[in-house]
Parts: sequence; structure tokens; C-alpha cells
Amino acid sequence: MFDMCYLEVFMKGLQSRRVVQKRMLILGTLLVGAALLFIINNSTIIVHADTEQNYVYESVEVMHNDSVWSIAKRYCPNDMEIKEYMNIIEEINGINSDYIVEGNYLLIPVYE
Repeated sequence: MFDMCYLEVFMKGLQSRRVVQKRMLILGTLLVGAALLFIINNSTIIVHADTEQNYVYESVEVMHNDSVWSIAKRYCPNDMEIKEYMNIIEEINGINSDYIVEGNYLLIPVYE
């Protein structure tokens, strides 16, 4: 009888160790996942911060025969596509490139 009780206690001890090991494995996996997410999130922010450019706004009068394309072509930074710069100008000014009026003013971001 002593042997059976000892065996039962031993088996329960093994089961509880297995439960603890499973919990530790799950906890370890969660911690590693959280650490990876933290690293990825912070590296994304760092990359994003490095690509930001400083700019000031310049008010530009729309002249005869001007278009958003022609204005964008004049002010577009070398490392940016003209179409992308046009989209920025349109968004800032709340306009459609098909309709700009001579004599009006547009805010143009001039990158430093």
C-alpha cells in the first residue's frame, strides 16, 4: 500500500510539473512574441522618422496656363515623383488637378 500511495503522489507530482512546464512554455512564447512586436514597432518608427523631410509652405499664385502639374514640376524635390508631389499639393489645398483658377493662390510645400 505504501508503494501505491507513493506512486500516486509521484504521478500527481509529474502531472503538476507538466502543467507548470506547459504554462512556462506558453508564457515564454508570449514574452518572445511581445518582445518581437515591440522591436518591430520601434524599428518602424525609427525608419519612418528618418524618412520625414522638413518643409515650409510657400504661397504661389496661379498664373495663366498654369496647372498643378506645371507648378509641381517647378517645386518638386529631386527624390520625389511629380505625381506624388501633385497629390500632396491637391490634398493640402483641397483641390482637383483639373480645376485651378488663374489668380488664386496655392500652398506649396517646399522641402528643405
